[in-house]
Amino acid sequence: MVQIIAWEDLSFRIFINFFKKKDNFFAIFFLNSLAHVQHHYWKKKNDSEEIIYCLKKIDTLIDYLLKIKNIELIIFNGLSQINVEDDKLYLYEQISHEEFLNSIGIKFKRIEKLMTNDAFVFFNTSKDKNRCAKLLDKVRFKSKKIFFVETQKDKKLFYKTNYIKKVSKYDKLTINKKKITFLKYFQLITLRRGIHSHNGEILSQKKHFPKRIPNHKFFNYI
Repeated sequence: MVQIIAWEDLSFRIFINFFKKKDNFFAIFFLNSLAHVQHHYWKKKNDSEEIIYCLKKIDTLIDYLLKIKNIELIIFNGLSQINVEDDKLYLYEQISHEEFLNSIGIKFKRIEKLMTNDAFVFFNTSKDKNRCAKLLDKVRFKSKKIFFVETQKDKKLFYKTNYIKKVSKYDKLTINKKKITFLKYFQLITLRRGIHSHNGEILSQKKHFPKRIPNHKFFNYI
């Protein structure tokens, strides 16, 4: 998991070297390695070696930016995390979004996997999109919904797996009386160490921001 830090470091340096000699530009770089490392290695009582390693790497990236004269730096995390190590929450992801959706009879054009347990699904028709939303909404695990589903424009749908409890070998999903073995289509990623909080922080070299900003209005102040 910590290899992602090295990849992010390389991506960051290529990205910044492309922009740093320009006179006027606005650029956003999304650092996400710490979130991944937190999910796996965040300990409630003391920092793990992996967390410390990741923080030091991020510190070197910020130092690299601060040494570039024509850059004004703003660090913004729209979300933060809360340690939930004691809650025993489990993170599952689809082994294959395509195979799972095919198994419950959903027709789609293509799938764009996102972070861990979510994806965009694209369709040939709006009718197929709406049918998919209805079917996913009917999927139950132990009588509970397991997907968050949101239909979008352009024959596009977003869905995410929300189930966070321990699943046993023979546990089944049900949809329209059809039973599907959960672990045939989903795999355990990790015991989740952190969950998102809607509270974030802004650090800025020069620009002053209001004390409190809704996440979606951040760009109104830049």
